[in-house]
Amino acid sequence: MGSVLAVLARGGLFYEEGSRAVVPRTGYQGGDRGRRDSLAPLGRLSGHGLNTVRWRAGLRLALFFAGLGFAIWARVHLGRNTGIPMTQNDEPELVTSGPCHLVRHLIYSGILVAGVGTAVALSWLWLTAVALAGVYFVYSATVEEHYLTGQFPETYPAYKRSTKMLVPFIF
Repeated sequence: MGSVLAVLARGGLFYEEGSRAVVPRTGYQGGDRGRRDSLAPLGRLSGHGLNTVRWRAGLRLALFFAGLGFAIWARVHLGRNTGIPMTQNDEPELVTSGPCHLVRHLIYSGILVAGVGTAVALSWLWLTAVALAGVYFVYSATVEEHYLTGQFPETYPAYKRSTKMLVPFIF
């Protein structure tokens, strides 16, 4: 237990409140990448993959909440016409309005955008994990599209031609 506390102290995770900012108690060796403000405690983890530069903090929050909001909006808009409930409907409906007008695989898109926001928060190296998730989502979306083409042979091919898969206007 004592060695864990020593590691935490060396990593700058124990703080003393000063007159201007939160500062580490002992042995902090990492660089201060962020400003000493309300995010200063997170700056102590700068050597551990978390960055507190203001523009990155704003970008990560914007991306995370935009992605999460888009995925929630998509799920609410799709209603019972998504996932397992759709396959159990007697008369499934192809939804092409609302967020479905932007991309065909809404929830995957939202998760990827939120993942990019999280990667920006932690480290640019985390984009590798997001890219791997993206590869899986493209594979999964391709399998789903094969099923949807069989389920809606008249309407889905036209929808597929007019709407991008994951990134509006691009891919």
